[in-house]
Amino acid sequence: KVKPNFYLLGGDFVDESTSKEDMEILFKQLGRLTKVAPVYFVYGNQKTRKNSQKINSITKNNIIILNDQEVHLNNITLMTEKTTQTKDYHLTNKTYNIVLDHQPQGTKENIKK
Repeated sequence: KVKPNFYLLGGDFVDESTSKEDMEILFKQLGRLTKVAPVYFVYGNQKTRKNSQKINSITKNNIIILNDQEVHLNNITLMTEKTTQTKDYHLTNKTYNIVLDHQPQGTKENIKK
């Protein structure tokens, strides 16, 4: 009954020991959420970024990988950590910014922005 505007998936759902079959099943099930709303995924550990098997399992199920980019959804901006270091945001009380990152760096500096 709940109809969210989007879903956010943090990384580390799988790791080096996850079998290809288990990975396929997991992301197929998570991909079902895209029937309700867009699904955005942020990487966990850096090894996932380089593993094309994992990337294909994610994207073929219509899950959008956020990697050093931002997405604007009405009054909400989803961004990954690197975009916060290079961009100056004009925040108001009508804007929400959600920073997504597995291992945030520069958090104190970004809060000041």
